[in-house]
Amino acid sequence: QAQGQLRADIADAARRAGTLATLDRIAITRALAAISAQRAAGRIVRIQVEVDVASIIDPGFIGFLESTLPPALRPDAALVLELDTEALIEHQAVVRPVLDRLRGLGVQLCVRDFGMQKDAARLLQQIHIDVLKLDTDLALQPSMAFATILAQVRDNGIPIEVEEVPDRPAIARLWELGVDYIQCDLLRPWTTQLDYNFQTAG
Repeated sequence: QAQGQLRADIADAARRAGTLATLDRIAITRALAAISAQRAAGRIVRIQVEVDVASIIDPGFIGFLESTLPPALRPDAALVLELDTEALIEHQAVVRPVLDRLRGLGVQLCVRDFGMQKDAARLLQQIHIDVLKLDTDLALQPSMAFATILAQVRDNGIPIEVEEVPDRPAIARLWELGVDYIQCDLLRPWTTQLDYNFQTAG
């Protein structure tokens, strides 16, 4: 988020203007600065940053990350990059070598909007995925086919996230499905602050 704008609100326009890769690098730089600041305060945090597939296959991306990612943050995968599932499937041959190099830097991979895409199940076997973010609508209205894919995710031991969960009944359904992490706006609104006392949250 920059200047109060969500990435989803500006991504298409930035992609058309050819500036999305620059914005993605800015987001990564800010995330790493936030991680370092929290480390300095004695807190261990991990931040997921949504980036475009085109941004990471840009020839200069690996060099940028090598020069930006502090060595102290590399061993424990403090940075997680989120890639769109469909884009990852479409460009898998080009992306896979880049992901291997990112893993060498301690960067983890999250695939977002995972659901019923063609070859989604095969992707689980072809690329090392650290976190999987389900398509929210499919997660809340699961079909038998989706349940089968979800079972494969579980068999691979991949943590499952769902974001934009609308209400508490939906939270209950997702817990029953075995979702590991749920993001919603029921506890508090979005904030730039990372300090939060979950024990006192309503």
